[in-house]
Amino acid sequence: TRESSLTLQVIDGKELNIINQSTGSKRSGPNDPTPGNINITSEYNDVNVTVKSDTGTIYLESQGDNGHIVLKSKGQIDIEGEKGVNIVSSAANVNVRGTQIHLN
Repeated sequence: TRESSLTLQVIDGKELNIINQSTGSKRSGPNDPTPGNINITSEYNDVNVTVKSDTGTIYLESQGDNGHIVLKSKGQIDIEGEKGVNIVSSAANVNVRGTQIHLN
């Protein structure tokens, strides 16, 4: 839309799914990493993901055997939990690096 807004809404239904099943057959070359991506970009403001249910959870899940999740910022990254923060690695070490590490 131009000079407007757009809302996708499900009322009394089930789910809203965005699925990209691209195989990469239309990629621009063998080194093109973009087939299969789903990109959400805001040019000038925030990107918000919110769940309003008292028991709601936001999942970021990478299901591939060698997949990973990257949180990257040119500024600061904050992780806040009113009832705690758990960091768990079931099969490997938890590594923390920084100029100074403060645990208190």
